[in-house]
Amino acid sequence: MSCKNDCYRPEEGLSRQGARQFHQWQIAQLVDAGVDFLFAVTLPNIEEATGIAQAMDDSGAPYIISFVISRDGRLLDGTALDIAITQVDAATVNKPIGFMVNCAYPHFLCADQQNPGIFKRLIGYQANASSLDHCDLDNAGQLESDTVQDWGNEMLRLNQQFGVKILGGCCGTSAAHLQYLVAHR
Repeated sequence: MSCKNDCYRPEEGLSRQGARQFHQWQIAQLVDAGVDFLFAVTLPNIEEATGIAQAMDDSGAPYIISFVISRDGRLLDGTALDIAITQVDAATVNKPIGFMVNCAYPHFLCADQQNPGIFKRLIGYQANASSLDHCDLDNAGQLESDTVQDWGNEMLRLNQQFGVKILGGCCGTSAAHLQYLVAHR
C-alpha cells in the first residue's frame, strides 16, 4: 500500500490521524485475508507515514514502512531519515520489522552522511534505475536508466558497507539489474 495522494507531492499527504483512519479499512482487509506482513511504500510525508504505521500497529500484523527520498537523503517533505525512523518507532507499540527506501536512485541515500544509527533499522532499498529527480522521471516520455553497473555497484555498496539486506528494483529496473546484484554479491 502507499499514500492516499501523489507520492511525489508530500504537501498532499494526509495528517497522522487522517492517514490512520483512511488506511485502517485496507489494512483490516489485508490482515483478514491472511497476509504474512504489511508493506507501505513510497511514503513522502512523515505525518502520513506515521499514521499508516499506527494503523498497521493496531492490526497486530508485522509491517515494514518504506520512504521515498530526495537526492539529499531526506523524505520529500524535508524530514531527515533518522528523524523519520525515530518518530515512527516512538509513535508505535509494535514497531515496524524495519524500514526501507524505495523509488530513489541508490546514491540519493547519501549513506556516508546519514546518522549511522539508521542502519540498525534500515533493512532494504528498492532503487530506481535512473539518477534523475522524481519530477523529471514522473513526466518523462521514455524510460530513463543509468548503467546497470553503476546502479548495481551502488546497491552492493549499501549492502556490503552499511548492512542493507533487502535489495531490489523500482522504476525503470529490469531483470538485468537484479542479475547484476546476484552475479556480483
